[in-house]
Amino acid sequence: MEDRKKIVAIIAIVAVLLVLLYFFSPLLDGIVLGVVFAYIVQPIKKWMEKRLSRRSASLIATLLIVLPLLALLILGLMEGFAQVSLLSENVAFVQGRFGEIMGGLSLTQSQITMVSNLLSRFGSSFLDILKGLPILHYATALVMLVLNGFIAVVACYYFLADGNRLYKSMKRIFSERTMAVIDRSNKRVGEMLVGNFYAAFIISLISIPFLLYFRVPFWIIAVGFMFLAAMIPIFAEWMVLLPVSLYVLLATDVTTFAIFLGVGLVFVYLIPEFVLRPVLVGKLSNTHPLLLLLAFVGGGIVFGISGFFLAPIAVCVALAIYEDYTLHKEEDMR
Repeated sequence: MEDRKKIVAIIAIVAVLLVLLYFFSPLLDGIVLGVVFAYIVQPIKKWMEKRLSRRSASLIATLLIVLPLLALLILGLMEGFAQVSLLSENVAFVQGRFGEIMGGLSLTQSQITMVSNLLSRFGSSFLDILKGLPILHYATALVMLVLNGFIAVVACYYFLADGNRLYKSMKRIFSERTMAVIDRSNKRVGEMLVGNFYAAFIISLISIPFLLYFRVPFWIIAVGFMFLAAMIPIFAEWMVLLPVSLYVLLATDVTTFAIFLGVGLVFVYLIPEFVLRPVLVGKLSNTHPLLLLLAFVGGGIVFGISGFFLAPIAVCVALAIYEDYTLHKEEDMR
């Protein structure tokens, strides 16, 4: 009878969790980002708790990560709109520059005509695509993006403020062995997320001399967006490199443009993402780089922002469970 009651209770709990997951799924990106932010600023919050109350320290720690990211995003959008406005006001200059570029490629007149026709058709097709875009759909997506950003801030604050109470509640429910697995998982996940933050910071530092060498005037904003792209995969580094490379093409020549784009994609995007991030995060969290590489890439492709973080978190938890299993198996064999 007792076993039957336990089974019923477990089924009921799982059913409730599945229902909650269904209703929370549109806000999953915000919740996951809130957890990520909380792990990153947890040491700051603990240090400030020596002088402030728990909630005040949690609020200040949340603002310390949210406000700089928000400022970078706003400044980046302002710079983007300024550059688009500048291009629209200097259409003749842009057309002239492309004409000069075509002339410098030593193309025949027929080839130049063909390229011009292709660009014209592409422009017309692009305008048709813009006109046919589902505005309502994209407006809804934008609203959800803003809502998830707000949820991330609120979730970060409450995870910092009430995380310890949740941990104490779990200690009353779970056994010592289960809590040992939770502690081990928490340590691994924290090291992995902090390592990802360090990797994003290093990637942004790598881009500084690269952008300065090619004399990009808005390099500070570009570096900030590199950091955002590397830490929070709303977009990737190549989505920063491509618009900047367009500026390099208009300001210099085709050779410089090709060098900028090629070197940028290899040394600022591919090597940092597929070598630096997995190795650095793997060393900090004691996890094999290949597992993290597959988790970061696969999780991001399948589930977007939340998947980019949830897949490595799942790897860390699975390894913690495996370590607990092997540890107790060795103890049983003695």
